[in-house]
Amino acid sequence: MRFVLLLLPMLVIGTAFHYVSGKIASGQSGVTFPAPVTLKPIDPDSFGSGFTVDSREMARINGENIANQNRLFNQRMEDIRNYSRDPAGWHGAPPF
Repeated sequence: MRFVLLLLPMLVIGTAFHYVSGKIASGQSGVTFPAPVTLKPIDPDSFGSGFTVDSREMARINGENIANQNRLFNQRMEDIRNYSRDPAGWHGAPPF
């Protein structure tokens, strides 16, 4: 019984393989592909006069990102320093 349950899916897969390989070898797969989609670039002027970039706000956001990266870098350096002082006291993966 177990052999029959294993044999049936293998026969189905084999039949499907031979059918698909025959379709591919004939050159007529019967599958039609749609025309490729072309996207044009986004033009900010097309949004109207309400779209503006505030340079002060962008500078503030960039400053926050730099400060956050510095904070994470300093935390990482502190972890490496603590690991180098006492590797046996470190729990988890090494910080590098």
